[in-house]
Amino acid sequence: MVKKAGIRELKNHLSNYLEKVKFGDSIIITERSKPIARITPIGSPTSSKMLELVEHHIVNWDGRKPNGSKDIVQLKGKKSISQYVAEERER
Repeated sequence: MVKKAGIRELKNHLSNYLEKVKFGDSIIITERSKPIARITPIGSPTSSKMLELVEHHIVNWDGRKPNGSKDIVQLKGKKSISQYVAEERER
């Protein structure tokens, strides 16, 4: 989950905010209500694009690892999934 905190609020309650980051939350630091920085957990698989989608309420995300899709993916052609992934990574 993405939370916001002003500089003074963050300074006064830093331990509390860092505890939230340990459990997967991201903190947007604001100065005069304008975002200036983000604190995220180290090793977090999130990208800035994903967090941007959450901030703009395009997607909902609670900060935890996704469960995955229950739908079965059907491939067309003779390539394996790993070949498709390798090709996408090369782009």
